[in-house]
Amino acid sequence: MSENLINTVTTKIDFKQALKEVGIKANDACLVHTAMSKFNYVPGGPETIVQALEETLSDGTLMMPSQVTTNCDPATWEYPPVRKDLIQFVRDNMPPYNPATSITVGLGVTPEYFRRLPNVVRSSHPYLPIAIWGKNKESIAERQTLNMPYGVNSPLDYLYQNYFLRNRLRNLHDASLRRINNWPQN
Repeated sequence: MSENLINTVTTKIDFKQALKEVGIKANDACLVHTAMSKFNYVPGGPETIVQALEETLSDGTLMMPSQVTTNCDPATWEYPPVRKDLIQFVRDNMPPYNPATSITVGLGVTPEYFRRLPNVVRSSHPYLPIAIWGKNKESIAERQTLNMPYGVNSPLDYLYQNYFLRNRLRNLHDASLRRINNWPQN
């Protein structure tokens, strides 16, 4: 028998139920980072996860980091580092950032799948862009500045101003812990 035997299957229905249980509403805004390996087997893979999120957030906003780690200064690279005499050569030959074509690096298949969907926009930050679907996606994407990509007036600030300030963070955190640890509700 194979060591890779599928023994747990997570479906779109499972994802939607879990999102409902932690209090996600149709008009919420969420930033999502996924790790497909944590779900064991997902029929449909990233497409299933994205469909569950979009169906749950049907009147809201879904964001995913879509970083382009290869589009930063090669002098700072560590994995792998660039030999000092090649740093300028690498800089001179790096293609410019293109929100439509620059590949998401280091975040797995789900954000790369998500950012390529026709109804998703991507912010213009060349290194730390955010892919956005749903309500206000264009105006949220335009907010990300070069000098403070996650600071004031960024896509994350949009979440903070429109979601966390409504005291939802604690509710989501508590509900998530109860679900994960099977804690009884108070």
